[in-house]
Amino acid sequence: MRRNRIVFMLLVTVVLFYGQILEAEVFRFQYVAGTKFRAVAQVDETVIQRFGRQQAVQQSELRYKIAYTIKDVTGDTGQLEGIFQIANRSTGDAGVYQWSEEHPTAYSRDSLGRMDVPDRYSFPVVRGVPRFPERDVSPGETWAGAGEEVHDFRESGSGLGIVSFPINVAYQYLGIEEYKGRPLHAIDAAYQVYHRFPSTRGLSPEQISGFSTQHLYWDNDQGYLAAYTEEFELVMQLNDGSSWIFRGTASAEVIQAEEMEKEKVAEDIRNSLAKDKVEDSDVRVDDQGITIALHNIRFLPDSSRFVPGEEEKIRTVAEILKRYPDQDVLVAGHTALAGTAAGRERLSVERARVTARALIELGARREDQIVIRGMGAREPVAGNDTEAGRRLNRRVEITLLEN
Repeated sequence: MRRNRIVFMLLVTVVLFYGQILEAEVFRFQYVAGTKFRAVAQVDETVIQRFGRQQAVQQSELRYKIAYTIKDVTGDTGQLEGIFQIANRSTGDAGVYQWSEEHPTAYSRDSLGRMDVPDRYSFPVVRGVPRFPERDVSPGETWAGAGEEVHDFRESGSGLGIVSFPINVAYQYLGIEEYKGRPLHAIDAAYQVYHRFPSTRGLSPEQISGFSTQHLYWDNDQGYLAAYTEEFELVMQLNDGSSWIFRGTASAEVIQAEEMEKEKVAEDIRNSLAKDKVEDSDVRVDDQGITIALHNIRFLPDSSRFVPGEEEKIRTVAEILKRYPDQDVLVAGHTALAGTAAGRERLSVERARVTARALIELGARREDQIVIRGMGAREPVAGNDTEAGRRLNRRVEITLLEN
């Protein structure tokens, strides 16, 4: 009798314990007008180009930075505006991430995850993931939801433009998992890709196939996707018999950094530069954040090597950046109007790169917190017809990014 009572109590304990864990959840996106958030995604990718028996393989790393604002809310639907910034580098490269593309977007999304994106936008590429059922869901349960993939061929010469096609996504709710110390709801999502393109003139894709498996971390208190990991493979076959294979992993998370008091921070930075007697510098506040412009930063002629002594300016800036560790940094190189456009572009990129590497080596930022961009002579701040003007235009700008 006593043994039966113990077994009964154990069974009750198990039922209560698992009853708590297996409680059904209702998943919904939530929107508050004016809310701003940003996400950072990392993609490690192998790209294989095949033609007959020949193939070329390239390893690359892509870094996406996405800044969003919820502009308005109507019922259970949010109106979102955002911008995707993409930077890349070759795997194993000692260099830093280099800015490559920027794509604006605007769309509506309801509480279940259904999205309506105007045809002119090519981002986001995967739409309607996650998509929730109207019912509640218990751990272990599955459901399916319609989504969409979008690929942009406007610059391919194929005449295809922006192409979208449906995907059918299979979901399973797994329960609570810890992500970086936070208890979040874990959901698996997986889908197959297959689409045949219409025939066009010239070189163009014939079909695309592949898969994506994703592990989603959902914050049900705030109603947003907090993070995810992904494995993927896409095979694109072209009408000349060649093919491109894109294979890799991705991860992303929403980053919540405190908003900067930009005017106050800018004034603190001006005072620090003045105290350390960093000449030919100024600080400005703009939509991106706070920019420190180092005018006439001196490199050896036609070189990306600093003139001896210039490193002290970078050392001062590095110490300033350490006071604001949550903000990513953009380093932009600028040149005066001299030489060819291609030469100016190359030189500005290399000068931004060497500046960024110095900041990393001084401990101001990690490699994944800094992006470079070469501007050539496209954004002069003075005329190039005098030496004084050219001196101002030869500059490196270091921006503490707000988002």
